[in-house]
Amino acid sequence: MKRLIQKVCFVYGCLAFSLSVLWFLGASVVANAIPDEPEVAISILAVHALFLCLTFQRFIGVGPYWTPIWRVSEPVLGWARRGILLVFVIFVCSVLFVFIAIFLHNETLSLRGFGLVLASMGMLSSTYIALHWAFRPENLFNDGLLKFVTDPVSYLRQGKE
Repeated sequence: MKRLIQKVCFVYGCLAFSLSVLWFLGASVVANAIPDEPEVAISILAVHALFLCLTFQRFIGVGPYWTPIWRVSEPVLGWARRGILLVFVIFVCSVLFVFIAIFLHNETLSLRGFGLVLASMGMLSSTYIALHWAFRPENLFNDGLLKFVTDPVSYLRQGKE
């Protein structure tokens, strides 16, 4: 059962990333690439939230210690880190695009940018879901980053002492 949960979450991350890339490409061409029907948006968000909960709550069904789906090697981890960094840069650029469009009072660019931000956020979160289950966060990120993400208040308080 543990491996099944891992594989389903990994496959979902890959599929969600692919769909987010298509959405991002569509949002870069169409001014309003956001679903018109609220039911569609809520359904997509609910499914994505379920997989995010499975990913971040590491004790549901899988437990704290599990083997990654893929064999962990330093070159592969390097490519995975570069991939998530690239998607993060795309997300930051999308947010900057929206700020610039708002500053210029351009409604068309603002709507297009909002779709880009949502699509790039989907790309970023689905990339993390896939890489989380493929390699384990302990293999992808250093201890300091993991401690900060897990408990930022304690991490910042620890730095002052």
